[in-house]
Amino acid sequence: MTEAPGGLDKKASVGIIGAGRLGSNLTVALADAGYAVTAVSTRRREHADWLRSRLPGVLVTDSAQDVADAARIVFITTSDSAIHEVAAGTSWRAGQAVLHCSGAAPIAELDPAASSGALTGGLHPMQTFPSRDASGSFNGITFGLEAHDPALNSWLRTVADSLGGRVIEITSGQRASYHAAAVMACGLLAGLSGLA
Repeated sequence: MTEAPGGLDKKASVGIIGAGRLGSNLTVALADAGYAVTAVSTRRREHADWLRSRLPGVLVTDSAQDVADAARIVFITTSDSAIHEVAAGTSWRAGQAVLHCSGAAPIAELDPAASSGALTGGLHPMQTFPSRDASGSFNGITFGLEAHDPALNSWLRTVADSLGGRVIEITSGQRASYHAAAVMACGLLAGLSGLA
């Protein structure tokens, strides 16, 4: 049996693997909301420099393993195609929580972490992030949440609430429909409005 991550409060150390637009915004939004963001990884030097200037005291690295070693709760915010690779190529420990932020990818992409005793789940913000400096964009949005562990599910609900959002529960079997609806509500609606 795995232990609950970090007491499931804002004191639990949080890390972000993949600080592109979503990852950078999530990192800043969590820190601004009072969560203990301890580490973030990015392969882009300009993102690393920006994060260091924005969040002094947070470890900014190019290593996913450094983030996993430093944090109790880890969000993987890479492209969907890299989630399983990151999960499989990183050493996890029992009691960690490993989450992805994909709308389409099943939670099974995190099975390598689960096999090490980590809790797994997903928290997908139904929002586009046009730049790395749009952390206020979480306010008022819907998050698709999937976490089978009740304590982790509750913690993720609290995170969404802390960022000003609301939650809908989804399952891996619903993700294709959910993601198609998200694309229609965001990108296709914007495109239709532009054409009109």
